[in-house]
Amino acid sequence: MQRHLKYVSERLFDYYKENRFDWLIMGGAEQALADFPNHLHTYLKQRSLGTITVDINTIKPDEIAERALDLLERRERKNEEKLLEEFGEKLRVGLAVNGIRDTLKALMMGQVGILLVVEGFTHPGFKCPESGVLVLEKRDNLCPEGKTPIPVVDIVDDAIEEALGQRAEIEIIFNEERKRLDGIGAILRFKL
Repeated sequence: MQRHLKYVSERLFDYYKENRFDWLIMGGAEQALADFPNHLHTYLKQRSLGTITVDINTIKPDEIAERALDLLERRERKNEEKLLEEFGEKLRVGLAVNGIRDTLKALMMGQVGILLVVEGFTHPGFKCPESGVLVLEKRDNLCPEGKTPIPVVDIVDDAIEEALGQRAEIEIIFNEERKRLDGIGAILRFKL
């Protein structure tokens, strides 16, 4: 059995080298799942999302998919918790902003490293026609080019686009702990 597990592990690593993947979920009999990780290459161990104990003779593909999605969901929630914890710590020392106004200002200054958006959060706003600067009010002096900003239905979509253009990470927050976030916020690359 150990030789077989070693062989499977080698083939899996060969597959990984040719077809990079983010996560590895292992499924099988309990004893095989206990022994198999000992044969995995370090790169694959780092990608292990968990295991699913299954009877390979009776399990159906949709059940495998459902259980794999459960593992992914748990991983996402754990990552969200860590991210929100980091957000809270950085907010206290001035390396994060909370709320639409401060987040738009940080985007304008190119400070955003990670943009955090509560799932479903929307907000109307305005966009400067030439510079693309995002603002919350319609006043002439807000646009660097001196023109009047034009209304946008959802400034959050534009903020996400701007953050992507600045190569910031975007994280949509589904977590129940999202109350710490006023709809939108950011972890900053630097302080001003």
